[in-house]
Amino acid sequence: MKKNRIANLNTYIEKNYPGAKFMESSDIDLPDFLQRDFEAGLNNCTIASLTRVITYYFKDFDKFEVYKEVFEIAKRNGYFKKYGTLPVFISRIANIYFKRNNIGIRARGVYLGNFYSHVKDEIDNFRPLLMNLASGYYKNHSLVISGYSVYKFRGMKVKFLHVYDGWNKEKSYIDYNDLNGFLSLPIFSYNVFDIDLDEKL
Repeated sequence: MKKNRIANLNTYIEKNYPGAKFMESSDIDLPDFLQRDFEAGLNNCTIASLTRVITYYFKDFDKFEVYKEVFEIAKRNGYFKKYGTLPVFISRIANIYFKRNNIGIRARGVYLGNFYSHVKDEIDNFRPLLMNLASGYYKNHSLVISGYSVYKFRGMKVKFLHVYDGWNKEKSYIDYNDLNGFLSLPIFSYNVFDIDLDEKL
């Protein structure tokens, strides 16, 4: 992945995929706070991202109270100030929070995800995803996917993720084609949030 932020999708496409034709997109509006709004210098991207997902579903929840509780759980479950939160613990942290608060949501990690089965399907059903990246501009960073765009360029589909990265108030974008690492193995993982419709949100 190119090590620079994509702040303007149209400009990026004109430069890197000239003549690309728009096919489809979808987006969800999420709370737009920054991770430094809570605490600075603590590698708290995962905690802020979980707070963003929770306050998307529960708009009347106080973000600072949510953050505080999630952080307390994380400190006992895979969070280290120097490194941040280990990705394999993210769903556990979220599920402890949901269980404590009697919330009918269950988080699960997806380590071999793909665009159509996870990103597109989740966003089309108004469910944001948490994403962890291992390289590129967002190396060792967690953020929230809020949408996608698909373009056609020279006979192939070019896909983009719309993200709240926790560093910028405005949405940023990720070129999905840049997300494959060595031997085309993925260098990212997702956490998706399954809603139990029998539980009242």
